[in-house]
Amino acid sequence: SDGKADAHAEASSSAAAQSPSSSPPPPMRAGKPPRKTPAGWKSALELGHTPASHQTNNTRAASLLMKLADEEKLPDAQFNLACYFAQGIGVPVDDEKATLWYRKAATQGHIKAQVNLALALVQGVGCRRNETEGSGWMLRAASSGDARAQRTLGAMYAQGRGVDRDEREAARWYAQAARQNDTRAQFNLAVCYQEGTGVSADAHKAAKWYWRAATL
Repeated sequence: SDGKADAHAEASSSAAAQSPSSSPPPPMRAGKPPRKTPAGWKSALELGHTPASHQTNNTRAASLLMKLADEEKLPDAQFNLACYFAQGIGVPVDDEKATLWYRKAATQGHIKAQVNLALALVQGVGCRRNETEGSGWMLRAASSGDARAQRTLGAMYAQGRGVDRDEREAARWYAQAARQNDTRAQFNLAVCYQEGTGVSADAHKAAKWYWRAATL
């Protein structure tokens, strides 16, 4: 089964600006006022994705993210800054700083940061390898419903990485991710049913999950 995943996720980008329209805007609906975001947050993410002067814009974006991550303690900013350090966007590649900022965001409950921190710990990227701690972070993200974390935790149970090898637990986590349309988990679950690994062998269920993995 495929237990490997990229150690670092793509930095999330903000929504694209709407094109101007000649028609009047729709009336606003009553409701709770949106949470105010510190000035510069939106532009920090947008700057890194504008087509002109990529390097200059990425550097400015990284600088703004650093301020928001450090001073405002925003978990999204901390996560994006970690991705910038991991991929060398606007800053030199620095795995140690990437893992540091993943940890800060993960501690605040940022699920994608928890997954990336777990992978960094399991693989020893930017930190000393600690598969046990890594499995703990992966479990937190998986328990929050993240399909990638569920599938990866399944692979960790299948391989005994950071946890005791347990084929039943592996199949259980694959199943949870598969129900969320994670195609790699669907394939792994199909293999489990075909070979009777962690579940009773069932050719019909194996065929079902192979089909779903192939058609999504």
